[in-house]
Amino acid sequence: MSSSLARVGILVPSTDTMVEQELPHRLRDLASCHFARMSLKSVTEPDLRAMELEAEKEAAILSDMRPDILIFACTSGTFILGAEHEADLAARLARASGSAVVTTARAMVDALRNHGSRVRLRTPYDAQITQAEVTYLESFGLTATSSEALGLTLDHDIADVRPGDLENFVKGDDDADVVMLSCTNLRALDNYETLVARAGLPVVTSNLAAATAARRLLLSN
Repeated sequence: MSSSLARVGILVPSTDTMVEQELPHRLRDLASCHFARMSLKSVTEPDLRAMELEAEKEAAILSDMRPDILIFACTSGTFILGAEHEADLAARLARASGSAVVTTARAMVDALRNHGSRVRLRTPYDAQITQAEVTYLESFGLTATSSEALGLTLDHDIADVRPGDLENFVKGDDDADVVMLSCTNLRALDNYETLVARAGLPVVTSNLAAATAARRLLLSN
């Protein structure tokens, strides 16, 4: 691997298995990816809060390899307490890592805005987490024209959602501008073009949004 590549540190939930497949693929021409794990028992508000407590420690450990960018690669973990808390978290992680920080939820917002303001939201989460995401989107002036959730709280179950099921999940008859397929642990890389075709709209996934934000930062330096 070329030493000229940038270095991206990535904080990932301990139960997540998709980030380590997708982000190196999407960043392979620009950066090497270096991971640290934060313990996550379930995708629920108490466990997401507990996971955040580990984030600064792991970011400080990643700082030893001098990352150019740090990605907090958990969507629900960055929107669950709202945009103001997310901004504070990003600032704390920047201090700990010594690098610019990408939070997945804010990257998601930026990607959605490129396509409009009306969002067809599709999540694997339970109703409480999904409603928190709707509230987060609204705080940035986005509107959820519809929201559907799979009702899953275990990350292992989220990773096991079949790509074919996602292709049906993104469909809808609302007047959305774009589809948000939320969660870094959904398998949406290999069938991404089919997802777009089935949705009939642009599709933003969590990992795609995070990678796009990271690429933008890397190319601007």
